[in-house]
Amino acid sequence: MAWRSGSVPADVLWLAAACPPELDAARSILARDGLRLELCADLAALRAAARKGGAPELILADLDDWPGDPRRLVRLIRADARLRRSALMFLAGRSGDGVAQALRDGADDFLIKPVPAELLCARIEAAVQTARRLATPEPWSRRVLRARDGRVILELRERRCQVQRGVDYEEVVLTRRQFEVLAALLKRPNRTVGWRELYARGWRPSRLRRRSRTLVQHVMSLRRKLGALAERLEVVPGLGYRWRE
Repeated sequence: MAWRSGSVPADVLWLAAACPPELDAARSILARDGLRLELCADLAALRAAARKGGAPELILADLDDWPGDPRRLVRLIRADARLRRSALMFLAGRSGDGVAQALRDGADDFLIKPVPAELLCARIEAAVQTARRLATPEPWSRRVLRARDGRVILELRERRCQVQRGVDYEEVVLTRRQFEVLAALLKRPNRTVGWRELYARGWRPSRLRRRSRTLVQHVMSLRRKLGALAERLEVVPGLGYRWRE
């Protein structure tokens, strides 16, 4: 069946000012696995496509067509309610410090052009499969708590924590108290969780005063384990902590 722009919702949106030479080859390869690809000339077109067809599973952004810091592009996409859950992959003619920081800030992958079509599509398909796995938890894990962008996953029954590092997920070993604190924050993103509630998850009320510094130490250790995502765990002076989405 011939592909027509906008005829069906796209699984992959390619953000580029002009039609890239790899587009047709990538579209044909992805079509074999049932993935639809659509070209968007700018952010306005990207948002319009998401409004029309729903959030894409992957956004592929050509940084050579983006006149600015790639970290700003990450922030703009992650701030959009329709796009924030989509995987984000960068293409560029060369690497740079901005790309490395963008990966830390929420981008999922980066490739240097030119990229063979087969390799490009393999990376796209891997990112899409990861997104689908996050959307549908494994059968053995029926109780799952996630950050809104999927970069932190807590399996509540098994007390397992997975943190996204680039395109892959790494299991992070948390103590029971660290796990409970992180779960409390993820359940109420962007809202302050008070000290007393967090204390109660780790210690009996009679020990709150004596153990108060221990909670701070556990949170400091938790931030170290979260790595680049530690900046989302914010201290609210005099009140408690907040997980920023």
